[in-house]
Amino acid sequence: MNFTTLKQIRQHIYDSFERGADVLFNLCDTLLCEDRARSLPELSLSPHFERQ
Repeated sequence: MNFTTLKQIRQHIYDSFERGADVLFNLCDTLLCEDRARSLPELSLSPHFERQ
């Protein structure tokens, strides 16, 4: 898979969110990167989650 395809997929997912796309997409990215969080509050404390 090349980067153009990955960008298109990410853009399609981002566009599919009707409200709060930035927060939801950031949450999706964090879910993919974080392996220790067991709940959303723990996930929000992850260094991968940009919004505090």
